[in-house]
Amino acid sequence: MNKEQIKAEILNRDRAIKVISKDGMFRAILIKNSKTTRTAQEKHKVHKDVAYYFAQVLTGGSMLAALLKGEERVVLSVEGSGIIKSIVGEALQIGEVRGYLRLKDDEEKQLKFEKVEDVFGAGFMRVTKVLYNKAEPVQGIIPLQYGDIVNDLSYYFFQSEQVPTLIKMDCEFDDEGMIHHSGGIMIQAMPNAKQQDFLAIYKHLEEIESVASFFESGKTPDESLKYLLPFEYDVLGTTPIDFFCRCSKDIFKSKLITLDKSELEDMYKVNHNELVCQYCNNHYYLTEDDFKELIAEKTAVMN
Repeated sequence: MNKEQIKAEILNRDRAIKVISKDGMFRAILIKNSKTTRTAQEKHKVHKDVAYYFAQVLTGGSMLAALLKGEERVVLSVEGSGIIKSIVGEALQIGEVRGYLRLKDDEEKQLKFEKVEDVFGAGFMRVTKVLYNKAEPVQGIIPLQYGDIVNDLSYYFFQSEQVPTLIKMDCEFDDEGMIHHSGGIMIQAMPNAKQQDFLAIYKHLEEIESVASFFESGKTPDESLKYLLPFEYDVLGTTPIDFFCRCSKDIFKSKLITLDKSELEDMYKVNHNELVCQYCNNHYYLTEDDFKELIAEKTAVMN
């Protein structure tokens, strides 16, 4: 790979860009997460129709995380009574993203959405933030108003945080039904922002067909911002985004030690040795030595 190819790869990699308008009245966050969402789709073997919503939750999680600090994290979850029972996206401000989803029984083979209301049905959206200065997670919950993640997330900001927010996000697929490009933009009005300016930005975004289409055309996230925002701005920061899960076999073992000794012995007897991370779908397998180690450690604790 030559220098120009390396430069292009860096400029086009998944990332979040946070900016503020020159007059300080609006802030915006652009997310490009094409590789991140495709990785999530591959890991969870998600059908195209569901991957569209999965990508939106992961994008929304990254938008929320971009407003945090350091290794603070946010969990965006949507739960309903429709074809999709739940989608969960967890994101850290430093750019780590992971997630999982649950479908109704046997719906994996019947992913024909007649209307958007069938996707989630009645349900709610939950935003949980783990912050440095809070002993307990901060949580906000709203009932689903639209059955559409973009509009419901905008409603969450208005209802729970009293911040007028515009959101546009989407993804495009290749011929095999895999995510090819994905991303979104969020624009928020700061205190004292004028309503007519906010409405003008809304109209501008309405005229843009797709955020992902800018990436499809070869534009970098920085270049895309110039088309997406109808105002001059200063860049506050940019953060790489990657699908990343901190799970490991050792972490699973540390959780298993909390089980009763009899439960560990039963797992060993029936060869229940497969452990699966719900976030990244990685599989880990306990060996005979692992079971002996866990049981011995549990015995020592009991004595």
